[in-house]
Amino acid sequence: MNRLSAEATEAGLRATLGNINMQQGYTQYNGQDSIPVGTVCHEETLGDYASFVNIQEGTPELGGQLWCDYKMSDTDFLLLPSVAAFFLNTTQGELLDANANLVLQLARPFAADPTIENLISIRPGQSVGDWRDSETGLAFAPIPFDVNVALVPAALRAIEAVAGGEGNLTFYALSLQSNGTKVPVMQSDLSFSLLYGSNLPESLIRAVPALLAEFPAGLLTPAGMVVASPSYAGIEPELESALYQNFTNGFYHGEVVWGFVEAMMVEGLERQLALCDSPSAPTWCSDSQLVSQLRTALDRLWGTIVNNADVAFSEVWSWKYENGGYRTASLAETSATSTESNAVQLWSHAFIAVPGPTGGTLLEL
Repeated sequence: MNRLSAEATEAGLRATLGNINMQQGYTQYNGQDSIPVGTVCHEETLGDYASFVNIQEGTPELGGQLWCDYKMSDTDFLLLPSVAAFFLNTTQGELLDANANLVLQLARPFAADPTIENLISIRPGQSVGDWRDSETGLAFAPIPFDVNVALVPAALRAIEAVAGGEGNLTFYALSLQSNGTKVPVMQSDLSFSLLYGSNLPESLIRAVPALLAEFPAGLLTPAGMVVASPSYAGIEPELESALYQNFTNGFYHGEVVWGFVEAMMVEGLERQLALCDSPSAPTWCSDSQLVSQLRTALDRLWGTIVNNADVAFSEVWSWKYENGGYRTASLAETSATSTESNAVQLWSHAFIAVPGPTGGTLLEL
């Protein structure tokens, strides 16, 4: 964010704040999803498609009026860390206060009683709830890793920073089933922790080199870093077959590469390594072997990104193994459902603002 102009950042934050739900008793999906005050908009629907959605929602009189999709759980926890990183004083205090109160309300049960039942789940009746918004993105489990491990703590720390307080809060699977069973899918959402987290547990930092090992032991293929791999599915025999079926290179959130997640991994890893040069360096920084492994992993990831720069500004792409090697492939080549890749959105262009360890963005190389 610090590589964007102030005007661009303010425009993005202004649009996000302007779409926060402030309507008591508001529902979506024909009344099936109750949207609390302070909920952040996941996606805007405009034009003809907004007219279609408003008809589906039973409000055809709204015509093409903008419709905001509020069903994602992760979005509620992304705003405050961004605001705290950019500015602490804002004229939009009432809107921020509403979102802060919602975050505190949702996080309070786990803080008081850290049980599986009190973790943040996707909304009742919804099959999606974070950026992995395909039917199989979370392997049909309701408790996502990124929301609970990275985004809730980050949002709480942001509230602390805005309020001028002191202290810290720390709260690991792709998701958890309702009974607490871990879904053994290797996944890339540690990138959220690296980008948003402070004083991260050393165990999390030590997981990064293994995560960025060569696929299928890790997530790094010559076509890019995949966001999920069922390589460890055998840990839970009852889930193994379903996981292997639903996390292939043909699924939207399976063994495929998302550009913005690669960008987050690069930026987040660089951010954590930079802490080793600060006066209050984390204790893991004294382990020169670990630091060297992290830098090697970062260089390996960036090298793969540079080698696939021609697809880096696609939203998502897949791979094929042919003639003894990997090549990039569109989802249309690997997906039975031909899920689309949409380059015309902001996160598809994240690499514009991410200089790698060599010091230049993909556009400058």
